[in-house]
Amino acid sequence: MIKDLLSVIKNAGDEAHTLKDLKQEINFMDTPKLVSGYILVKNYSKMMDYITNTARNELLYGSGLDTKDYKGRFFGGDVKNDMGGNLYLSGTDNERLKAQKRVMTKLNEKWAAEILQDAGLYQYAIDKCVVSVDINVIDELNKLKELLIGLLDVFQPDSVPEQLTMALGELTNIISRFVVEEKISKDKISSLVVSGHLSAEAENQIFEKKENYALITPRPKMI
Repeated sequence: MIKDLLSVIKNAGDEAHTLKDLKQEINFMDTPKLVSGYILVKNYSKMMDYITNTARNELLYGSGLDTKDYKGRFFGGDVKNDMGGNLYLSGTDNERLKAQKRVMTKLNEKWAAEILQDAGLYQYAIDKCVVSVDINVIDELNKLKELLIGLLDVFQPDSVPEQLTMALGELTNIISRFVVEEKISKDKISSLVVSGHLSAEAENQIFEKKENYALITPRPKMI
């Protein structure tokens, strides 16, 4: 007798062959059972998501949930840690749950610009890219190219030909129509710190560091 879909899901494990059996169960299930099973599983899934999130919040945040401060079970009581700052709690059957520490860095663009400009290093810490340009610029560049080629026949060492003045004017006009964006580069800032041009203290002001934790079930070590 074919099981209902909810029972099949609840009994399924993580092994590949079990999931394959699950697919076969579903493929041969009667349509009414499949429909009812789908509705049950969908509701079950929502309930499990709610329970999982509630348990996660208690383990990590506890009373600090509203402000996202880490005051949960992982931050008091019988907690073990490792050299990487990861935290561990044990379950009733000695299974372990890991709160993996992750450090996120975010560039504070405002602080970075001020600090780099004060240190005279701004131009060495930015990347530039063209973000927009008039499509007609390509045609004008080609015309300018032809004009410069023509100068090869008329240029005299002791005088500046009119064509050259025109070419320089055209070139200046075309360049002014490129819109260039400047973006502070994290890699270039790191290079300035490594080379000693920028202090580690300034780097700490430029980058905002934030710690967060992700709950992970460690896999048993293979013997």
